[in-house]
Amino acid sequence: MTWARHHRTVQPHAWWQAGFPGLGLPMLDRHAFAFEDFCRGTSNGPIDENYRSNPEMGFHFVARRP
Repeated sequence: MTWARHHRTVQPHAWWQAGFPGLGLPMLDRHAFAFEDFCRGTSNGPIDENYRSNPEMGFHFVARRP
């Protein structure tokens, strides 16, 4: 196994922060979701990263639809 990331949406946080508001989807700093509510990045499986323990590997965000 190479552990290479081939997912198309792997981008740095700044990329998402710049793109979503430009589409009319502001990213929310405060929301009702808990860390464990997200389907990835919560260490749910053998190769699922834990973004809480390893924030350099990824992050979660919520955007608001107009």
